[in-house]
Amino acid sequence: MDELIQAKMMNDEGDTLNRLLYSAIHADVLVWDDIGKAKWSEAKEALYYQIINERYRKQKPIVFNSNEDRGTLSEKIGYAAASRLIGQCGSYLLEVEGEDFRLQKEGESDVSKCFGKGYSLKEVIPGAFSYTPCDCECAQIARQRAEEARAEFRKRLNEAKERLKMEVSG
Repeated sequence: MDELIQAKMMNDEGDTLNRLLYSAIHADVLVWDDIGKAKWSEAKEALYYQIINERYRKQKPIVFNSNEDRGTLSEKIGYAAASRLIGQCGSYLLEVEGEDFRLQKEGESDVSKCFGKGYSLKEVIPGAFSYTPCDCECAQIARQRAEEARAEFRKRLNEAKERLKMEVSG
């Protein structure tokens, strides 16, 4: 999204922006990583809408991931764009919940408190916390559940890929 905003500000009569938009709108499959990550602005909301709406009208798929849920995604990309994006997903939408694996650090022993969910919270700098796996019984159960959830996610993702392949080829 930031690249589109930069292209919008370029002094090239919109050539760069139009080239990027054309690519995003006309690609057979658009893969959008971390949609909604960029800080909201009216200009970004308009670009999200333009791309998503055109792909929606042409029934072209968008494969995306986001740290936002259904409710907060619309705050980041606009209600109309989010409505079209999520509405186009149908049964292909996979919602996954869980702790951010990047916040977990193995081998840390300075743990403040176990929350009964298999991890402990540690303040690394004032106001910033990291989650650290525990070795308690609840941790073992949480790890087992997480592995089961990952397996289910992989299964559902593979099923979605197969359905997408069949739709694109047929």
